[in-house]
Amino acid sequence: MTNEKVTNEKIMEFLKKMDATNYERFTLIDSVIGRRTVVMEVKIDSIDSLISSIEKEQKRMSEMLCEKVEVEKDQDSNLDLHIEKMTSDEILNAIKIMDNEERWKLLDILYDEYYNSSRTLKVNVEF
Repeated sequence: MTNEKVTNEKIMEFLKKMDATNYERFTLIDSVIGRRTVVMEVKIDSIDSLISSIEKEQKRMSEMLCEKVEVEKDQDSNLDLHIEKMTSDEILNAIKIMDNEERWKLLDILYDEYYNSSRTLKVNVEF
């Protein structure tokens, strides 16, 4: 009976040591996994904030581009209005101050637009 009691005590002591060792091992594993989980969560948060800031910048740049396009449209329409308001005298004065090369290009364009009734293709000549 004492042998059984001693044996049982030794077995219980061994099991307690094993349990303590296993507890330490699991605690260590939990802390490593916990640290890795925290690091992953921090990285995910930083990626989310980076994506959010990129989306905001993209939206801002898109709005700026739309504004720029609107301004250019306004400028183009103002230019068109200015051209429509020119008189023949103003056009002649503009032609007089043109370079000779530009004047020939204008004559070619006017000829093709208003006098070339056959609409035949011609060879472009560089002046």
